[in-house]
Amino acid sequence: MASSEGSFFGLAEQVAKGTPNVTDAEFDFLLLLRDALGVNNVNLPLDREVGGGALTRNVVKAGVTSGGALRFIPRPVTTGQFLNAYFGNSSSVVGSGTEYTHTFTFGASQFTAPYYTIRSAPGGMFGHQYPDQRLAALSFDFAARDFLRASAAFIGGTPSKVDTAAWAPTTYLDEGPQFLTALSHIEIPDATVLKVLGGSINLQNAIPLDEQWVIGSYTPDDFAINSRAISLSLRVKIADDGALYNKMSLDPAGGSTWVASLFKEGDIDISFISNVIADGTTPYSLTFHANGQAAATGDSNVVFQAAPIDIVPGRQVTMDIVGTFLADPTAGDEPVSVELVNLETSY
Repeated sequence: MASSEGSFFGLAEQVAKGTPNVTDAEFDFLLLLRDALGVNNVNLPLDREVGGGALTRNVVKAGVTSGGALRFIPRPVTTGQFLNAYFGNSSSVVGSGTEYTHTFTFGASQFTAPYYTIRSAPGGMFGHQYPDQRLAALSFDFAARDFLRASAAFIGGTPSKVDTAAWAPTTYLDEGPQFLTALSHIEIPDATVLKVLGGSINLQNAIPLDEQWVIGSYTPDDFAINSRAISLSLRVKIADDGALYNKMSLDPAGGSTWVASLFKEGDIDISFISNVIADGTTPYSLTFHANGQAAATGDSNVVFQAAPIDIVPGRQVTMDIVGTFLADPTAGDEPVSVELVNLETSY
């Protein structure tokens, strides 16, 4: 019986759909908290027919996809692979010879994303290859006194069993530092630090397969992105006499009367910092931004709402808020950008 600690998981970007990456040195392997990727067969039972008896008479394979979900503690190197898989745009890089700042954005097309090849070896017993994988969801979860944690989901094409002899997962394993929430900060707006107990940033790609199953194929024709969604969820300790809650619930301008306007803010700074220095005095870091437009401009692109306050005996008064990222109303700013500081030269 094999131990789960002997398992491998790695991924590498493909040059195009239908061209699995087979170059061992281009794979990055991850340490995982949980791995639930595998083969997803579409099994079709034969219809019930008059005179056919009480039991189902046959089941056939009618289709197949691969992929699934995984959970992990993000590291500075492989976090860039997941961001590249979501945004689908080669990051702009600032840096030379020391640490590098990679900025991930949607770029010219919000519907473009690369395909990845995933390698998986459960318990090290056998190897599976999952080609043409696209990232369907990416979530970063955070809580006080903890590491930043992440979840991801992939969907892709025809799986196969492959030899693992040349994989060398320990050579390409990302064992880098973690991001600590004790060193991190969440500012809404920028320079106004909220007392956040925990929350998550959720990035989703809608990849429906209803119109991708075509006659003459066991696999979907493509894994096209139809739409995207980005949201921010926070549980916040109320420490401002309810000023922020009332802005989100009643009047964004801070008045006492309910108005039909929603609270929006685009000048936000959500930064997760490592306790390890990348170079000089600069630590590894991961920072999320919206379009950068302050509420006063009227062009902010994150709309916030607060849930009714749940008051529990013996507890502090907190509130749950959700921010939804909207399209940039200026048509000149990126609706969301993510900066990653590490020692990688490119993705």
